[in-house]
Amino acid sequence: FFFKQKTAYEIYQCDWSSDVCSSDLSGSPVPLTVTAGGAASFTLTGLADGTAGASQTVTVTAKDSSNNTVTSYTGTKSLTFSGANVAPAGTAPTVAGTAVGSATTVTFSNGVGRMAFVPYKAETVTLAATDGTVSGTASAVTITAASAASSQTTLAASPTSVAVSGTATVTVTVKDAYGNTRTAAAASEFAAAVTTSTYTNTTAGTLGSFTCTTGVCTATYTAPTTTGTVGLTTTIGGTAVSGSPVTLTVTAGGVSASMSTVSTSATSVIADGSATATITVTLKDASSNVISGKTVGLTPGSGTSTITTVSGTTDALGQATFTVKASAAQSVLYTATVDGIPITQTVT
Repeated sequence: FFFKQKTAYEIYQCDWSSDVCSSDLSGSPVPLTVTAGGAASFTLTGLADGTAGASQTVTVTAKDSSNNTVTSYTGTKSLTFSGANVAPAGTAPTVAGTAVGSATTVTFSNGVGRMAFVPYKAETVTLAATDGTVSGTASAVTITAASAASSQTTLAASPTSVAVSGTATVTVTVKDAYGNTRTAAAASEFAAAVTTSTYTNTTAGTLGSFTCTTGVCTATYTAPTTTGTVGLTTTIGGTAVSGSPVTLTVTAGGVSASMSTVSTSATSVIADGSATATITVTLKDASSNVISGKTVGLTPGSGTSTITTVSGTTDALGQATFTVKASAAQSVLYTATVDGIPITQTVT
C-alpha cells in the first residue's frame, strides 16, 4: 500500500494493486494534526522611522525553525531588549515602561506579545529581544531629534569682550528635550536679540543673521562705538535657553594720538623750584572712549624742569597726571607718549 494526501491533514490508505483509494479499508482515513515545533526565534515587527520621545508598538512573535508561530509560547515571559541607547541628556529608552537592557515582563498570547517602545536618542535603532534562549532582531529604523527645547538648547559668544566696532561670534546649538542636536534646525526655531536694559552701554550694537549647519547656528555680533556691557538673549517659545543671557563687554579701542588730550593746570608758574603745574594726559580711542590701564610717559622738549609722576597709569577716566617745576625761568614743551607713540597735543 501507499499513502496519498487528500487534504493538508487527511491521508487515505491505498492498495498498491488499485489506482483508487479504498474508503472501506479499516482505519481509513487517518487524521493527522501538524503543530508548530518549539520556539526557535523571535520576529520583531511594527517599528518605523520616528522621533525621539514618540511611542511605537513593537510586536514580538515566537517562531519555530520553520517560521511557524508557536502558539504554545504564552503567558508571562521575561525578555531583555537591546539595540537602543541612552539619550545625551540621560533619558533611557524603554520597552513596556522598563529601561532597555533590563529584564522586562511581557505577556504573550498564542505566541504573540505587544508592548510600547519609546526611544529617546537620535540614532539608528536595531531593536533586539531575548529570553535567554530565544532571540530575535527587528529591522533598523531611524530616530530623529524631537522639536527644539529651551532646556537643552545653548547660547554662547566668543569672545565675550570686544573692542568698539569689533566683532564676536554668537553660537546657538539647537537641541531637543533629550539633548539630541537638531541637525535640521533652522534660525526660525529660536529668537535672539541684543539688549541694553539693565546693562551699562547705551548702544546695543548689531546682531547679524544666523546660518545653521547640522544644528549649530552662528551669527556675527558687531559692537557699537561706545563702551560698556550689553546682553545677548536667546529664547524658544518665550523661555530663555541655557546660557542666556550672555554679557558682552565692549571695551575702548586702541589709543588715538589725535583724539587723546594733554592739558595743564597753569601755563605759567614761578621758577622758584617749588611752585608746580599739573599736567593731565587723557587717553582716548578713535571714538573718543577713554582708555584705562595704560602707562603714560611725559618728556620735556628742552630745559631743566623736574617732572614728578603722580599717576603714570591711566585711571577709569583714562587720565594720568604729572607735576612739573623749575628753578630757572624758561619755556618748556611737554610731550606725552604711550606705547612709544607721542600724543599729538602738547603743552608749553
